[in-house]
Amino acid sequence: MDNFKKDLSYGMWAFNYLSAMAHSAGMERDKRVLSALKYISLKSRDQQAVKAMLSRTLGLIKKSPGYIASQLNDKPFTPNPAPGIIDGEIKLGSIYDEIRKIRYPFGISRSELMQHMLLSGRAGAGKTTLLIIILINLLRLLIPFWIFDFKRDYRSLLRFSDSVYVFNQKTFKFNPLIPPKGTAAIQWASIFTDIFFQIFYSTSASSAKSIFLGTLKDIYKNNGTPTLMILFQAMCRKLYDDTIPPNSKDSIRTIMLRLEPFIDIFGDSICGQGFDMAELLQKEVVLELDGLTIEYQTFLATLIFHWIFTYRLNLAQRGELMHTMIFDEAKRLFSLN
Repeated sequence: MDNFKKDLSYGMWAFNYLSAMAHSAGMERDKRVLSALKYISLKSRDQQAVKAMLSRTLGLIKKSPGYIASQLNDKPFTPNPAPGIIDGEIKLGSIYDEIRKIRYPFGISRSELMQHMLLSGRAGAGKTTLLIIILINLLRLLIPFWIFDFKRDYRSLLRFSDSVYVFNQKTFKFNPLIPPKGTAAIQWASIFTDIFFQIFYSTSASSAKSIFLGTLKDIYKNNGTPTLMILFQAMCRKLYDDTIPPNSKDSIRTIMLRLEPFIDIFGDSICGQGFDMAELLQKEVVLELDGLTIEYQTFLATLIFHWIFTYRLNLAQRGELMHTMIFDEAKRLFSLN
């Protein structure tokens, strides 16, 4: 009699345990599971038969996507996280779980946004639409952003908020020679020089770089508010300096050929005091760069990027989402090699 009760008790436990496991994996309606439960119910007094069926059916369940996903709930960095744990403040849409027949909200958190994001896909796949959804969320959450727009896709954000600022190369007042707060002029001269030669020269051009940096340092010493026009004029005067060797003058001419179109395109917008960049970092900004060559787009965007990075670094503003930068068509600016 005791063995009978023991076997019956084991059969009931096996039935309940298998039901719970099937439910956790979303397989409670699976025909194989239903068949196993029926078998265990009929054979509940045959412990060996129940054990064999339980072991075989648990093996099926543990290989299922639903069960595997359920085991990853506490491991967010493991691939294929379980539905239900991928929601955040920045709402992007929903995911339909075919196993459980449930729709889960899908979003990203502020901390995840700080870890950077890359969107890729074929033309027309919806990358720009997704970016606009993210930007609308940022507007809702009052998170400032700058977006570098190469196709005039983002001025439509004005429909959602009148706090958005839209600039182009003529209306964006930015003097790239004014260092960020807390940065010494000599340090910024070196950063600016590195960016200039990285964008416009395929080789190191050490001689030209030395002349450029030396001229820029002299300008910082002698001018209250240095500008690219002042730099261009200083280079022009060096062409008539008899103490400079002819090969160095060739380097100076090359530098001027790079500077002149940039000054012509941007005009007064880069030759004055410029906007208060620190204040703009608290705004929602769309900077349209269409109509420029890739070189000049890259030059301006890289300068702004380094200005912001240096500014944040100097003020020790790290560990908190204070501002978001978005580059649509980022392949124009960042090498994928």
